[in-house]
Amino acid sequence: MSPRLIQYNDSLDVIWEEAVYTEARLLAEKRAAKLAPRMGAFVGKVEAVRAGQYGVWRGEVVAQAHVDAADEALDACVVAVGSELARSDDDRGSPRRKRYLGDRTAKKVAAQGLESELTVVRAWPDSLVTEEEASLQAQAEPLREAVTAGDAAVAERAKAQSTRRDFMARDKAKLVDGLNDLRTELHAELARKVVPNKLARAWPDSFFRRGTSARGAQGAEAKGGEEKPAPRPSAPAQPS
Repeated sequence: MSPRLIQYNDSLDVIWEEAVYTEARLLAEKRAAKLAPRMGAFVGKVEAVRAGQYGVWRGEVVAQAHVDAADEALDACVVAVGSELARSDDDRGSPRRKRYLGDRTAKKVAAQGLESELTVVRAWPDSLVTEEEASLQAQAEPLREAVTAGDAAVAERAKAQSTRRDFMARDKAKLVDGLNDLRTELHAELARKVVPNKLARAWPDSFFRRGTSARGAQGAEAKGGEEKPAPRPSAPAQPS
């Protein structure tokens, strides 16, 4: 029987371990050692793709850092506007305070995630510059800059997430398909050695692990639980 299929949601650590294991088993058996370089070359491919994975992960981490920084800066501006409104209007129910904050406090507005907060405050700078008090007018430009920085950070994060999804659907999926094809081909070539060498029928199976390691948890590349597992790959065609 053919070796079990590697799945699209197996981590790259699992894929690397499977390739390294089979290469080592082939090298350890003189009747199979000539097949080892093919799997050894594939190990190199896995390591190159894993380096690419760290690249897309880095992009996401950096983008999230920029989101957090932008969120803090926007929060400070929102709280400052709230403080100036409180000094100008003692009445929390005044029309002007409701115009900016609604039924919330400035701290509650600031407590929202960056994208939600941007939706609430995006129009504030244009209104603030038309206020009578110079203290409120002075809040407009810092807030406008914070909104611009927030929009840029949110866009950067969205792009980084899209890049990771592209990586998963292209580079990694292609790697999984390639390993399944190679494992099946090697198994078939090993099987052809069974009869001439009077080997046990299960001999070809011994070059492939029966299960994954506990260390290689599935879905490791799906950061934050955003990715749904891909459909299981279909069995690769048997070589003729």
